[in-house]
Amino acid sequence: MKKLVALILPMIVLFGGCSQTASGSVAELTESVWTAQLQGGGSACLRFDGDRAAFALENGGDREVIAGRYLADNAGFVIFDRDSKRNYGFTYVPKGDTLELRYDGGTLILKQENAEQGTSAF
Repeated sequence: MKKLVALILPMIVLFGGCSQTASGSVAELTESVWTAQLQGGGSACLRFDGDRAAFALENGGDREVIAGRYLADNAGFVIFDRDSKRNYGFTYVPKGDTLELRYDGGTLILKQENAEQGTSAF
């Protein structure tokens, strides 16, 4: 019985808070396009479209895109990138028209754009 509880409890914690909802921070996150101009001339763009998300980084002629289905809650989201066969987990804090996006110990400040603006990442 203890083994069953030990197996199920982490699954409830893991999947219980990771659902797409249209309330609070999730709606603010997913209904906008978020962009940043990076030092050195690069740019970043985060956008959502239905059940898909894309995070694009460009610098010079190079472009990397993390894209795929996503799950989000009021503190973070995960993009399931089929091309790289990896999952990328981000945490975020919306602050008015900016978004603090955190990944692997780093923080990037993105600016809110209208949904029609921003670099297409899909």
